[in-house]
Amino acid sequence: MDPWIIVATFAVIFTSLQLIPQVIKSLRTKKVRDLSIGLSIIVGLSAISWLAYGIHLKDFPLVIANIINLIGASILFTLKIREKKYQ
Repeated sequence: MDPWIIVATFAVIFTSLQLIPQVIKSLRTKKVRDLSIGLSIIVGLSAISWLAYGIHLKDFPLVIANIINLIGASILFTLKIREKKYQ
């Protein structure tokens, strides 16, 4: 097996998991005051770009990883907007 396939597999796994701890914590506590809205926007734009590239390449792991990232960024963005709305 090509060692780069192993590296790519770990990269996809960690990319998919990167926002999950923050999303879980934010949903549990309903507190996102210290969370940067810029982070959500940048991660979302990055995920959209990588998702488009993954679709172009027909690279299923890349597509899945970035769908997960886009969902996480969207949840954090929504929580941040709601917090600002109710302040």
